Amino acid sequence: MRYLGAGGCSVVFALTEEEANETWAQKDVQQRPTPRCHLALRLTKGMISECPICRHILRDFVGFTHEIHLTEALRARCASTFPPLADHCWTAVRAHLIPDFAVDPSLPVENWNGTRWFTVEIKPKGVWQHPQVIGIIVDDVEYYMHPVKRRQCRYSLMQALKYERQNKGNKHSIFSESTYCPNQMLLGDEVSIAAALRHLNSNPSNNLKYFHLEDFPGGLKEDELNVLSNALYQSGVFSILANLQLYGTETICDWSVLDIELLYHWSKACDPSSVRWIVSNLNNSPLKDMNCTCQRERDRQTQDLQNNEMRNIKYVIPPINLEECVNRFYVSTTAKDASVLATLSTREEEDKEKEKIERIRKTSTSCNHNKFTKWKDSHGGILMKIDSPTSSVCRIGVVDVDGKKHKSLLHYFERDQEILAAWERVKGGVQYSP
Repeated sequence: MRYLGAGGCSVVFALTEEEANETWAQKDVQQRPTPRCHLALRLTKGMISECPICRHILRDFVGFTHEIHLTEALRARCASTFPPLADHCWTAVRAHLIPDFAVDPSLPVENWNGTRWFTVEIKPKGVWQHPQVIGIIVDDVEYYMHPVKRRQCRYSLMQALKYERQNKGNKHSIFSESTYCPNQMLLGDEVSIAAALRHLNSNPSNNLKYFHLEDFPGGLKEDELNVLSNALYQSGVFSILANLQLYGTETICDWSVLDIELLYHWSKACDPSSVRWIVSNLNNSPLKDMNCTCQRERDRQTQDLQNNEMRNIKYVIPPINLEECVNRFYVSTTAKDASVLATLSTREEEDKEKEKIERIRKTSTSCNHNKFTKWKDSHGGILMKIDSPTSSVCRIGVVDVDGKKHKSLLHYFERDQEILAAWERVKGGVQYSP
C-alpha cells in the first residue's frame, strides 16, 4: 500500500496486486478487473456521494467505483501507511475501490516498452466568462455581484487570500499577466494548455502535482510537455469540465450558473414571486468575448465598457426556478474542484527514427501534426497513443467528483465574501458598487 493523496474529506492509497485481490474478495468474482487494472483505495470521512451529473457526463474518464466494507484492520493498515493522516483513516466511514490512474499507462498496450513514465495531477479550478446576470432584486432590494467578478476569475482573487494567510510572494505581482488563469487550461487549445502547464510548473501550489517524475533525472522535458498538452486537448476533458462549470448541466444552456452572491439572496426571499434578475445586455457587446483580466491588460477602454454596461441592463422574471439554479450551482462547484490525472509513458527511439522526428518537428509550425489513436479503457480513463513528436502512450482520468450539497449556500456565500474582502485589502481597496 502506498499513499497517493488526500482532500478535505478523503485519503487515497495505491494497492499492490495482492492487496487488491484481498480487498476485492468480498465482491462478485465476475466483476473483478483484469490483472492489468491497478486499484486504489479511497477512504472518506462523511457519507458523501459523487455528483450524479458529473459522474454521468465524465463516466469515460472516471471509471468504476465499488464500495467495500471498511474494517478496523483496513483502517489500521491505512493509518500505518501514512501516519500524518492517521486521523483521516480512523474517522473514515466509507471505503471505495477505484482505478489507480497513477500507473504506467502502457500496461494495457501490446508491444509497447516505454523507457520512462510519470503522472501529473492537475486541478484546473474554475473557468471564467463575463456573467449574464449581474444582479438580483429580492424583496424590493437590489443586490449586485462584486464588480471585480465581472472582469476576472476566482482563481486570481483567491491568490489575495493565500497571500494574506501565508504572507508569501509579492502582492504587486499577484495579478500580473504571467500568472496562471484557468481559462488557459479549460478554454484554450493545445498551445494554451502547454503555456498553462508551464505556469503551474513554476508555481504549482496545490494545482499541480507529479507522481514518479522524481525517478527520472532532468524533470519534465519540453517534448513531453507538448505531447501531454496535446493529449489533454484531444481528449476533450477540459471542454467537458468547462461546460459543467459554466452551466451545471449536460448541455450548453441559454443561462449560465448564477453567482453565489445572487443565488444566496434569492434563497432568502420572503416573496419569491417578486424576484427579478438584473441582466447585462451582452448582445453585440465587446464584453461578451473579452478575456479574463489575467490574460490581458486592464485598460481605460475596458473600464468604460463596464461602466456603460450598467446603463444597458434589463429586469427579467427568472426563466429558471430557484431549485434548478441551486442544483446547477452544486454541479458547477463539483466540476470546479475536480482533478485531472494524466499519465504519460514515452520511449527512446532509434537514431534514424530520432532524425525523422526532428525533421517533422522543424517543419511543423504547430502541435496539430501529432497523430493520435484514442480509445476508452474498460477500467476507466481515456487511452491515447501518440506517434510524434515523441512516441508515447497517455491515459487521462478524472477524480474528485464528490457532490457538495452537504455544504450550505451560506457556507459558499461567506467564503466568497472572505475572498473578496482579502482581494480589496491586498489591492488597496476597490469600491463596492455596481
